Amino acid sequence: MNKIAGLVLDVYDDPKGEVLRGIFPTADDLPDLIKEAGHVTPEIHAQLPDDVFALVLQNNGETTIRKYACVDEGNTALNVEYFIKTAHKLPEEAQKVAAQNLITACGWYGIKPPQELTRFVE
Repeated sequence: MNKIAGLVLDVYDDPKGEVLRGIFPTADDLPDLIKEAGHVTPEIHAQLPDDVFALVLQNNGETTIRKYACVDEGNTALNVEYFIKTAHKLPEEAQKVAAQNLITACGWYGIKPPQELTRFVE
């Protein structure tokens, strides 16, 4: 668990937008559905239930890491992109769980999961 703490895995770990710019180099490259995504403040993030996150890791029964919030279509699409870019930093089992949950969240919003995502669960 300590090996995951502090890693840039999703948009909330990327305050300078370095990973984001690696995915979408300019604001014009951002898909409209991501531009229109709801802004999840740290306060809202803290209040969200665990089941809207694609990855929830626990240590001794306590939630310690919640990644890839899928609260709307835009956030889900953005987190799919972050996951594809950062999944290699996660243990294999966590990759599979997060990928499967992201695929499920894509279904909630009518997003076709990209092959780069589905390969994690094949």
